[in-house]
Amino acid sequence: MKKLQRLVCLLPILTLLATARAQVPAAAPDSSAPAADAAPQPVDPAKETEIRKLLELTGTVKMTSQMMDRMISSFKMQNSGVSAEFWERFKKEADIQGLVDKMVPIYAKYYSLDDLKAINAFYGTPLGQRMLATTPKIMQESMQIGQNWGRNVAMKLMAELQAEKEKGSASTPVPATAPAPATAPPTP
Repeated sequence: MKKLQRLVCLLPILTLLATARAQVPAAAPDSSAPAADAAPQPVDPAKETEIRKLLELTGTVKMTSQMMDRMISSFKMQNSGVSAEFWERFKKEADIQGLVDKMVPIYAKYYSLDDLKAINAFYGTPLGQRMLATTPKIMQESMQIGQNWGRNVAMKLMAELQAEKEKGSASTPVPATAPAPATAPPTP
């Protein structure tokens, strides 16, 4: 859950950084990668509607907006001498809908209209909403179990490796020093 929260928190920040970076002259673009600011392919309006519905149903838009508000509040406390007008202007520039607009083509690339309708139909049900509400809790508890499990497996592995090394060194004969070559008795 913490990773998901961090990711959601970072989305607006990354968007702002990407916007700021786009205004700084960069080196020659890599022709093998698509340009980050390349115009996205047009998305079918019906598909776009379903994508926006999905982002609303899953709480993505709401969480991103809340995280942006928290980030701005934090910056305000750290920069108390900055005018309220600056923060209002900043909030308008950090438009959440602009971020959503950039996300729509990504979802469109991976999901068909039928996929989106089916996903939204599920998330629109009480069970789908329950799943969205419980998934962060399940992820958090699963991560704790996974960390404990991984730690136990690693400790067991280390103990077995150590035992194997000790066993190997005990069973490997230590080379004896070779006896000095016998000299032949002198011939009369």
